[in-house]
Amino acid sequence: ELGLDFTVSPTKGEFRGGAEHARLKGRERFKIFGVLLESDRPAAEGDTLWAEGRQVGVITCAMYSKLSNRSMAIARLDVPYAEQGAPLEVRGSLTARAIAHTLPFDDPEKKKRTAKG
Repeated sequence: ELGLDFTVSPTKGEFRGGAEHARLKGRERFKIFGVLLESDRPAAEGDTLWAEGRQVGVITCAMYSKLSNRSMAIARLDVPYAEQGAPLEVRGSLTARAIAHTLPFDDPEKKKRTAKG
């Protein structure tokens, strides 16, 4: 029986693909990053992100938050555009201005914790 551990963290020494992951550190082709849209509705999975006249990313998961009244998404962004505040344009199911935004959207320093222990 194989002992499989599906939890991977940057401090974990050995995991399948770990050597390749470490070898490519700092040379990533894209980053997973947040996007805040200037829209009253969510984008759709697969909508593209544009900057400086070229496609720089794609939305992988989007939603509209009724709590914060904001349209937001998670996206794969080209590394140079995965910076807080980088201006973007969403194209696809809607057209809207947007900015790249750190995750999590509402608590970037992770000060909110519900579990104590």
